[in-house]
Parts: sequence; C-alpha cells; structure tokens
Amino acid sequence: MVDHPQPTVLLTQRAAHLNDHAGQISFPGGKIDATDASPLDAAFARGEEEIGLSRNSVDPIGYLDPIRHQLRISHPADGGAG
Repeated sequence: MVDHPQPTVLLTQRAAHLNDHAGQISFPGGKIDATDASPLDAAFARGEEEIGLSRNSVDPIGYLDPIRHQLRISHPADGGAG
C-alpha cells in the first residue's frame, strides 16, 4: 500500500527479457534467498533491489496466507510506504 490521499497498491511489470514470467504484472518481491532471515526480510531485500524501495520507508502491516504455486510456496508480506 502506498500512502496517497487514496491508498494505492504498488505493482511492477517484469522485464521482457526474463526467462520466467516475462512482461507480467506483479508485486515487487520474489524468491526468498538463503541469506534472508525471514519472508519479511526477503520482501525488504527484493523491494530494494527491484525498485529502490528503502526498508526504512516501509511499515510492515502483516502477511497474507502462503500460496503454493509451481512447486514453490510464496509468503506474501504487506507493508505501507509513505
């Protein structure tokens, strides 16, 4: 969620040259790496990597239920950025 007068959800479009899900619309984020301490830490790290979102500007507000897809389980995390 982005703190605008009307709250909005931040989405990105994946680059066309990627092998997986090229050009698709998605939330910022992605795979949990072995160096990530938690799903939230992974969300912070991918947000910084993908869109330059500083973890200091995000207030975590919770998690969505894990989602199983394509042999993996996703752990969506929600946060507010202002």
